[in-house]
Amino acid sequence: MLIVLESLSPDERAVFVLREVFGFSYTEIADMLDRAPATVRQIGHRARNHVEARRPRYDPVDSERAAAAVDAFLAAAESGDVERLLELLAPEVEFTADSDGKVMAVRRPVRGALAVAHLLAGFVRLGKDMDYRLEPAVFNNQPGVAIYVDGELAGTFTLHIVDGVIQQIYAMRNPDKLARIDRPRVIAR
Repeated sequence: MLIVLESLSPDERAVFVLREVFGFSYTEIADMLDRAPATVRQIGHRARNHVEARRPRYDPVDSERAAAAVDAFLAAAESGDVERLLELLAPEVEFTADSDGKVMAVRRPVRGALAVAHLLAGFVRLGKDMDYRLEPAVFNNQPGVAIYVDGELAGTFTLHIVDGVIQQIYAMRNPDKLARIDRPRVIAR
């Protein structure tokens, strides 16, 4: 959601958050932004449409196809083979990371197959002198990779795969969130 909000203009973001999150009326928002209520209503409409258009729709994952895609991704990523990575990545692939500023991570989204492939190959070069391993995993019912450094979980990649190619890679590096990954959760209603 943060990535989607960052893609809105400042006015769209303000109207969307004030209206959808805090429940202010368009008239109240218009007063805050020194705009006409009709203008604020239109900005809010555009912002909602934009957010709806960008909201990922995760289809059920075919576990066999996902496992094959993760295995191919792991082989290409561990070898640093940019050409093979390009075959696995959608042209408009996006790599984003969450570290909450607590550990080193990519600070801004990286877009495009070539840029993401070079980023992943760079990770391989950085890790060549480290004791690390990559393991297939599933996060939020999406295929992914768990990254261990010196035997400790150091990060994860969640892969959004559509039609056999990776559309998005979401890297989790925030140690607070990683600490809870291997704990089973019970959901009660």
